[in-house]
Amino acid sequence: MNIAPLNLINAKPMYFKGNDKKLPQENNPNESLQNNSPDISFPSELYINSMINKSMAALEKTGYFEKLFSDEENGDFDDFSVSSSDMTLLSLKSSALMLGLPPEDIKKEIPVFVKLDFKSYMDAFAKRIERIKEDFAEYNLQDIATSMMLEGADEEEIEDIQSLLSESDDDSDAIIESMENNFHNLLSRPNDVQEALDLISEAQNYRIYKTLINGFEGNSKNIIDTISNGLTLSNCTDIEHNDDGTVTYNYSGFVVTCKVVRDEKNLDYISCEISQPASDNSKTRVEFNKDGSIKEMVLPSLNDGSKVVINQDKKTNTARVRQIFDTWVSDRTFVNLDGKLKQTSCKLYVRQ
Repeated sequence: MNIAPLNLINAKPMYFKGNDKKLPQENNPNESLQNNSPDISFPSELYINSMINKSMAALEKTGYFEKLFSDEENGDFDDFSVSSSDMTLLSLKSSALMLGLPPEDIKKEIPVFVKLDFKSYMDAFAKRIERIKEDFAEYNLQDIATSMMLEGADEEEIEDIQSLLSESDDDSDAIIESMENNFHNLLSRPNDVQEALDLISEAQNYRIYKTLINGFEGNSKNIIDTISNGLTLSNCTDIEHNDDGTVTYNYSGFVVTCKVVRDEKNLDYISCEISQPASDNSKTRVEFNKDGSIKEMVLPSLNDGSKVVINQDKKTNTARVRQIFDTWVSDRTFVNLDGKLKQTSCKLYVRQ
């Protein structure tokens, strides 16, 4: 076989037709860069029933009802402070079950993002007691009786309200005394308290893990479903069309409300805010990047007074998770390696 050498001088140039398609958002601003799961909704009543069943199942699994009924049958109210601390510990464990614990097959893959500890929990408990004392002190019920007198109420009405105020003062003192007794009893049981807090930490770490994985996949819808405990899967109660080209979807269940802001044209998720009025530090907030990853998320803790702040960068496959207390901060960074999150750094520093 004769093979002739290639004459590069006489060879004709070859041309290829290029693909001039731009990125979706550049080619069509209304086209989505997110990778969201389809919208699914069911009646809000079904959501409420499912949450009640889930709560009851969690309490039953921890032995909450067994302990409650046992104390009532035994009538052991002389040791009420011990009983109250037991109920507190069982409530903490049931709240972990409500959040959801990781399946055994992926449990080892979940990094430590946050950790609840005994001292921080007890410090937050003491602050709650002080706040309640201040609230009772500021709410001067005697002013109501004075106001009634000025408005011309008769003596019988004034006597009734004064009697009610006297009972309310007694109730207030009893509530504070009960909380203080519970506090001191828990203070003497650090190992039991830490065991319950470890369970909550495990559940919170699993929730953060799911949000980060969904963020790296661009699935902001799944993130909202996760942090709202499925509330956004129920029927939307109200839709608001805003002047800035966005739409706000409102959801409500029990004492929880959720506002989800989406792009009006492509229905991409922009932000979400979840409120629980029963708590002082209760708003969960998340703002998304255009690609569906987490620009910033704030998760309040109802147990130790801290808050968790999460930032994510899909381009570099990295995430930052901070647990912020009044006096100190833990700052961790992670990288996504083929769907597995590996910690690359951890810093602890005191807040100024």
